[in-house]
Amino acid sequence: MAQAAARAAAAQLEMMRLDLANMAAMAWVDWYTVHREMALVEAVTAKVAEVHATALSGLASGRATDLDGLGVEVELGWLAASAQALAAERDVVAYRVNTLLHRPPGDEVPPPPSGIERARAPAPAGVRPEIAETQAMVEAAEAEARMATADRLPMLGVMAGWDAMQEMPEHRLMAGVSVALPLDQRARAASEQAARAGEIAAESEAERAQDAVALDVARAERQYRGQAEVVATVEGSLLPAARARVAAARSAFSAGSLDVRPLLEAERGALEAEIRLEVALATLALRAREWELARGQLTPGDTP
Repeated sequence: MAQAAARAAAAQLEMMRLDLANMAAMAWVDWYTVHREMALVEAVTAKVAEVHATALSGLASGRATDLDGLGVEVELGWLAASAQALAAERDVVAYRVNTLLHRPPGDEVPPPPSGIERARAPAPAGVRPEIAETQAMVEAAEAEARMATADRLPMLGVMAGWDAMQEMPEHRLMAGVSVALPLDQRARAASEQAARAGEIAAESEAERAQDAVALDVARAERQYRGQAEVVATVEGSLLPAARARVAAARSAFSAGSLDVRPLLEAERGALEAEIRLEVALATLALRAREWELARGQLTPGDTP
């Protein structure tokens, strides 16, 4: 029973490690995405600032209206507010990362890479610790049931001793046999039934754990494959269309059309599409890591 309990405790430790690994993966994804969003907002801000300068020049020459200049200023204000919100979010994510590392919240955290590769489906891994824990508890319950059954049987004992104080040498050596008869069979029968009930409960818990793990693995796989479809859609249709829209709007703007509204709308749409792609790729990496953890793989494979 003690050996089984020790294995169950070790499995509980592995469960805690899997939970911490999942928390670390989520923190990494948030750390990556917030930096990529900040970089994209900064790049678009620079482009809109160029449009603002052109609008002011057109306003001075009478080729533009106040509406054009105000529209660009509103867009710059929206971008500035977005950058401020992202900066605050970045600091909060850094606090989470430092907490996981048992460091002061304000410590500096290295920036993430500027890009991320597409995560691949993980390879099969080992056994989830929940399965190992419940199997150990079944073994402990079986041992307890065997002990309860053994209590109903007579217990034999032997003893031997040497009494040097005896005057007669033949009386110094003593030996004996004892027999303990379990007279209260009703109490022992109740104890045996309780142990058997515990064994059945442990077996049921083991079956429940297997079903729960199977559900986790199936759900993690489906979420990964669904996210892969999202990445393909953003890469294949949404982002190219958004970039083509920006190119067309810039061409019209450069040709002399000083109506900046189509260009600003196109830039914002492209920004949202770029952010959507970065978030989709990071989420795909998280889904791959979750699939690994659902299979009991603590050490990361190809995922960050």
